[in-house]
Amino acid sequence: MIRSSNGPCATVSVARSSSTAARASSNTPDSFVTVDGRASADSVQSAIDAYAAEDPDFEELVEESSLDDGRPNRNLDRIYAELRDSPYDDFTGEYLADDDRSTRIVYAVESDASDAEITADARRVADRYRGDATATGQIVVFQAVADTIFDSAIVSLAAALGLSAVFLVILFWLLLGSPTLGLVTLVPVTVAVATLTATMRLAGIPFNAITATILAITIGLGVDYTVHVAHRFHDEYPRGGDVDAAVVTTLRGTGGALTGTWATTALGTGVLVLAITPILGQFGLLTAASITLAYLASLIVLPPALVVWVAVVERRPGLLFVGRFLDAADVISTDEGDAPDRARTDGGTDASAGDADSGGDAFEWQTDPRPPAEDPSQKR
Repeated sequence: MIRSSNGPCATVSVARSSSTAARASSNTPDSFVTVDGRASADSVQSAIDAYAAEDPDFEELVEESSLDDGRPNRNLDRIYAELRDSPYDDFTGEYLADDDRSTRIVYAVESDASDAEITADARRVADRYRGDATATGQIVVFQAVADTIFDSAIVSLAAALGLSAVFLVILFWLLLGSPTLGLVTLVPVTVAVATLTATMRLAGIPFNAITATILAITIGLGVDYTVHVAHRFHDEYPRGGDVDAAVVTTLRGTGGALTGTWATTALGTGVLVLAITPILGQFGLLTAASITLAYLASLIVLPPALVVWVAVVERRPGLLFVGRFLDAADVISTDEGDAPDRARTDGGTDASAGDADSGGDAFEWQTDPRPPAEDPSQKR
């Protein structure tokens, strides 16, 4: 058993020979408390030493059955039988099974060591024992449960993201004719989940059933927010063909509605921080944080993703950052169809424009005479 200096413990159940404990404890792990260069441990040997100090006959038996280290490796049946008949019967029963076929060794560990470190060291020590040995106890069991929850949560989150992607692709394909837009809406959701997970890691918040539930809530709320933004953008963009204007209109309209939703939901769950129960307060804090991250991702991460989506689908690299930079530097020119209005001058060649007040060149805004461009949504 592995026991911290403050009380929690984990068990190593080993073969019945107590001499194996000394060999296993010789190379002490960093998380174990050491005494005289050896791991601090309580075992059936502790009962043997205590009784031998009081009974000379039993001490002589132990010495006859021991090697130089004073730990018996012979006559164990007789030694254990005398212990059972001694005042140390109850003490012996804490470490020795009724059939004398297995024993328990309790190691003390540093109070500042993490559960993961203690569990790993306990398993390494158990592997050193001759015969079958199992690392167990409160710390080891809790860590095993945490690892199982973590693995299942990762699988569940991956499945949730995958199913959400399939659902959104089908939904946007049937309703808007743009299946790839469904994948774009998951980009900010993934960013929000990853950010929340990293925040929990930095804050030292363990990954358990509650935090896994909060991550699932993040996926649900994130999809809700991003679907509203993506759908509004899909409605606005074909009307003018201007990506930037569509993004601005979307953020001003749908973004405002999402802000109200975010504020009420985050505040409603955030008040749980005031709860007396710490675990309930942590749930409220993380839930409010997940809602906030999902909201911010839908307004900060999704708009650039939508612009990139349009640039890729319509093959318009000028919409990307590099294209905009080069366009601003006059290295490339903007496509003619990007703006509905054009400035046109006759260059002063029209003889009929010889009005003295008009000057040499005649300049006027001309509406683009070309027919409206095809609905961009039909290209995706």
